[in-house]
Amino acid sequence: MLAKFEDRPPRGLPVVHGFLALLVSHHSGKVLPEIGHAVGDAIDKYYFAGERDIRDIKKNPEEFAALVARELKENNIITDEEKAKQAILRGLPTIIRIAEKLWPENHNPEHLEKASNALDEGVEDPIHILKQAGIDIEPELEEFRQFLAEISGKKVKKKSVPSLPTSGSGTSTDLREANLEVLSILRALKFVSYSGEAVDNAIRELEEKIDEITGLEEPSSQDIYRLGLYYLALSYVRKGKFEKAERVFRNL
Repeated sequence: MLAKFEDRPPRGLPVVHGFLALLVSHHSGKVLPEIGHAVGDAIDKYYFAGERDIRDIKKNPEEFAALVARELKENNIITDEEKAKQAILRGLPTIIRIAEKLWPENHNPEHLEKASNALDEGVEDPIHILKQAGIDIEPELEEFRQFLAEISGKKVKKKSVPSLPTSGSGTSTDLREANLEVLSILRALKFVSYSGEAVDNAIRELEEKIDEITGLEEPSSQDIYRLGLYYLALSYVRKGKFEKAERVFRNL
């Protein structure tokens, strides 16, 4: 566990620990204290291999994700190491952005104290406290919340978001969820510098989403709208138009 760290812990890793344990819990469908221990042990190994922190994770997320997945497999928490690794890779970009906001590059003590105070046990509205301190992680938290819902196969009640233009009986919520799914995939690709394996995985994932809808006997208008988004994203990814894809879906 991260309790092994002495004095000032390495930048951002305690934040990564908490969010990553939550990700694994949703991915595996298990709520076990062993998950937190295994993730903590993996992070310990990562750090003590060279005093690394979130900057190093950004440089080589594949190595970090593989290490965590291997630790989870060895502790019998997951059975499919590769699937766990891919889920971790998809969630890491959002987790890292949260960690960077809470734990800035310059290790500003005042900033860290404000973040710590806002997240103390017993604080009723930490997001509001963080905003007052000039730290806004609400967009990332909502993105992570939707990602957790996606990987656990559950629907969550969304917070109010700006309406998206729709036609027919399609709803802005359906489009927003599909858009967040696509953005999560695109940002994960960017995080691993659009590696060949990651692109193949993204194509396969988008194709699976398309197959799910085309396999429906009576797809609804909402399904059709989502299908269009997935096809558009797939076209961009296949053509290597990654930056254009992210720009388009970010502005939807």
